[in-house]
Amino acid sequence: TIYLATIAFCAISVGVVVDQLPSSWFMPRLCSAACHAESLSWVNYGSSILLALLFVNVLVRRYVHPHSHCNCEEHEPTVTEATATQRAVYHIEGMHCSHCAANAEKAIRSVDGVESVSVNLADGTATVDGSASPADIAKALEALGFAIK
Repeated sequence: TIYLATIAFCAISVGVVVDQLPSSWFMPRLCSAACHAESLSWVNYGSSILLALLFVNVLVRRYVHPHSHCNCEEHEPTVTEATATQRAVYHIEGMHCSHCAANAEKAIRSVDGVESVSVNLADGTATVDGSASPADIAKALEALGFAIK
């Protein structure tokens, strides 16, 4: 809502400012008064190019980063493997973006006894070194809406 309100406010503000500028700034100087209605000014070209670039950006983001819209609180990490008491490997299913990985890493790092944590987004794993118990790690992740099974 704030984002859309900001865009609307800025668009209206720019429109008001542009309305106050002399029209000669936006029309070609070499053209006679009769052809002003038919010619396109640099504002028309610039606006068209900007709109085309925005459409290209949306299309590229949709196909290059298909999960950029994900809500990280919906993903539920699960423990798939626990090795020695000094290292545990957790599998986080549904982790699609770096934001998910950063939130999980930050939550795990905040647990007492965690010496290091490494989240691999490609594999969907988190490797935790230290003396922290899995219950403490689960509690830290639950505070963010994650659940460990």
